Amino acid sequence: FEALEAKGKIFITTLSNKVRFFDFFQKEFLENNKNKKKWPGYIPNIGEKAPELKALLTNNFHFMTRKILVENLEKHGFKIDFSGYFPFKKTSYKLATEGKELVGIIAHKPSFNNLS
Repeated sequence: FEALEAKGKIFITTLSNKVRFFDFFQKEFLENNKNKKKWPGYIPNIGEKAPELKALLTNNFHFMTRKILVENLEKHGFKIDFSGYFPFKKTSYKLATEGKELVGIIAHKPSFNNLS
């Protein structure tokens, strides 16, 4: 936040919990959400839980949801311009779900003169 000038923008695109290779984690994610964990999509030691992903992802991984991104950026003072889900354009049907495999957000740092 501090690195941006007033009205400076941040763009984030990341994997959502809607990617099929996170199916193994959905129950834990829902439980984490229910228990109001700060980062419900955090998966430590992903290679131990899903060995087929060990070569594809970092050992500790965190998928996001639109809600997680919006809440955390707003909490840190950003104003949200856009947030939503969108599909992988060219991907394996094995990963695709309902066209919500990616989550993105565009936000800006308000100018504190008018808070917009």
